Amino acid sequence: MQVDRIELPGPDQVGSVNVYLLRGEKNILIDTGPRKEETFEVLEHELEEKDLKIEDLDMVLITHPHSDHFGNASRLRQSGAEIAIHEDASHILEDYAGYLEKQEREFEDYFRRQGIPEEENSDLVELAVPDHEGVSVEVDRELSGGDIIEGLKVIGTPGHAPGSSTFLLGEAAFVGDTVLKNITPNPMLYIGEDREPGKSLVRYIESLKRLKELEIDRMMPGHGDEIDEPAERIDEILDHHVQRKQEVLNMIKEKKTSFEVMDRLFEDLPREKYFFGMSEAIGHLELLVHEGRAEKLENGGKVEYRATH
Repeated sequence: MQVDRIELPGPDQVGSVNVYLLRGEKNILIDTGPRKEETFEVLEHELEEKDLKIEDLDMVLITHPHSDHFGNASRLRQSGAEIAIHEDASHILEDYAGYLEKQEREFEDYFRRQGIPEEENSDLVELAVPDHEGVSVEVDRELSGGDIIEGLKVIGTPGHAPGSSTFLLGEAAFVGDTVLKNITPNPMLYIGEDREPGKSLVRYIESLKRLKELEIDRMMPGHGDEIDEPAERIDEILDHHVQRKQEVLNMIKEKKTSFEVMDRLFEDLPREKYFFGMSEAIGHLELLVHEGRAEKLENGGKVEYRATH
């Protein structure tokens, strides 16, 4: 199977986005880039350079439900491509506007309990989403870990986003934003059915360890260059989280809210970055709770964390 990386224009705050064209018995595109006319025109041009049209795409595999990676999915489906994503993320694609509305509504209450001042606690989800407009698309195939689809094996790698998947092709892997070469991916907060979003980092670390066990030779990420030393890069990301976890643990020898921890981790963080900062702070606090090294306490409607030893 021939593999071509196509670099597409992305949202201003994100930069370019990688999608991958796989040509074999079927023409498969992994991810789509955001819903921008410029992006779609570049995709059309790149396909034409390879003697293909948009209508020649048989299937689109989505690595994770962030709009810079599936924004053009609805348009590609209208041209005949089958859309596939992990079963844990299909509901997000099928009602993206409703999903964002629910996240906004429930995070406002959640962040209030996490200590964000009332005057700062609005539009934080909207500020964090590169393309906030609804881009809903019907999902044709729901995937599960272990599935084989057109020669690619599906590996569930949640953490950066719900329903994130890695697609294995031989000893190569298309990893979306789970592993990036020069950036440490942020395990994003997400309110699911249990209304408790703080476990993203726990899941993310489990996913990294799962990928490392596979002894992958190279990784094709959603942003930036190919990763030719995957195990080494995974170790770097894991080491970062060990160091950050210890830093957070040292901060909570006395009780603190996650907002207080974030404020110490990232001094003078602009409000448009609060969602990412809170994802980082809460992720490490909940990881410490998961490991039994911290406890979570309710105090006057606020959630506070304290080291246990």
